[in-house]
Amino acid sequence: FLDPDISPAYQIQLLKKIEKEHQKWFQYNPNIDVVSSIPYKHRLRVKFFIGQEDEIAIYNSKRTKKEHESDNYIENNNKKNNVGVNDENSLTDKPPPKYMFGMNNKFEGQIQVDFCVSDFYVATDRINLCMKAILDLFNNTSGDLLRKVTENLHIVNFLDTLSQDDMLLSFYYKTMVDSDFDAESWKHQVSVLVIPHLQTFDIAGRITIVARMKGQSFVMSSDRNHTEPLVVEKGLFSHKLGRSVHETENIAVDSADLDIDTLGNRKIVHQSEGSFSNPNGFVTQAVNGWLEKVFKHHGINNAQLVELCSGCGNHTVGLSDYFQKVISVEIDGNLVERAKVNIEINNIKNVVAVNDDMKRIKYILKRYSNGNNEGESNESDEKQQTVVLVDPPRCGLDEKTATFIDTLGFDYLIYIACGEGL
Repeated sequence: FLDPDISPAYQIQLLKKIEKEHQKWFQYNPNIDVVSSIPYKHRLRVKFFIGQEDEIAIYNSKRTKKEHESDNYIENNNKKNNVGVNDENSLTDKPPPKYMFGMNNKFEGQIQVDFCVSDFYVATDRINLCMKAILDLFNNTSGDLLRKVTENLHIVNFLDTLSQDDMLLSFYYKTMVDSDFDAESWKHQVSVLVIPHLQTFDIAGRITIVARMKGQSFVMSSDRNHTEPLVVEKGLFSHKLGRSVHETENIAVDSADLDIDTLGNRKIVHQSEGSFSNPNGFVTQAVNGWLEKVFKHHGINNAQLVELCSGCGNHTVGLSDYFQKVISVEIDGNLVERAKVNIEINNIKNVVAVNDDMKRIKYILKRYSNGNNEGESNESDEKQQTVVLVDPPRCGLDEKTATFIDTLGFDYLIYIACGEGL
């Protein structure tokens, strides 16, 4: 992640993955299409710990989560090691500690920061500019001027868009007493200092910053009419963008060959802070194009799509034009509400978003299949082909659920596997 020349390593990993998949499916004589990612500058979502040098030095040692959140831990640790004790020059000779970002692994009951970064080559250029701007501002501004922003801040989450015109930064603060956080002062410092400073680093489009701590959240944006912690993604279904970013690797399918429908250019999706979406938007874009190619190749027309683990509707919105009806099933109620918004803003009329467990697929089909969105079945409807699209979490489907879905006798089953979760 820290090496700017990571392309060879990515290619080696990809070739090993392709060979592994060929061995896994060799008895079926598979024809495997490969949509490669660009090796760097592709990640639209990253999260970092942020702190000053003296804090990070301590964070490099394992300690309990309780100690991590204790306001007195640093002071007690310094006293224990005689740091700053009986040393008249200890506070005057040293410059103020610099802020930096840290990448951390989480352990049960413990937190460990592995290394510190000032940039991150797998993230987009805009995220790297944001990281640079934040460090520049925090390290060169009087603490009093930014105190409401920096005090108790310990995590920054970045969410960018392929369309490069919307950016969301989430500032996570340590648990504090409600009265200790002055929301109006925080909003003032963000609007007067933080957002203008980010804009001086040529970060175009809307910039939104949300403050989060236990039980509270506050939003400030360069667009005063924008009050929600989300981004509007306009580039996810753009065939032109997809063609430009996948054009080098001979071993992979060029996304220009995927025949992505130009209808997708008109579609947008709202992506909420804190909700899951593929952090590699270029791959999501290319997978949607590959799915369209598969549907056309198999002559799937006037069919019903049952999408399981549908999230906020990234596939739903992009594929709805290819089906007479789409039943979108997601267990996370927040994601379902966001999917409903995405369906509405794209004026899609043939999708019903269902907040339910996919393990209840038999009940869901009985209620919603071959009928209207309220579940009133129409016995006169001719039997449609049914395509099931499953895009589960990284762990994949458990064997019981996978076997059950297989027994339902759908016409087509498309399974999108993440990692080894198949």
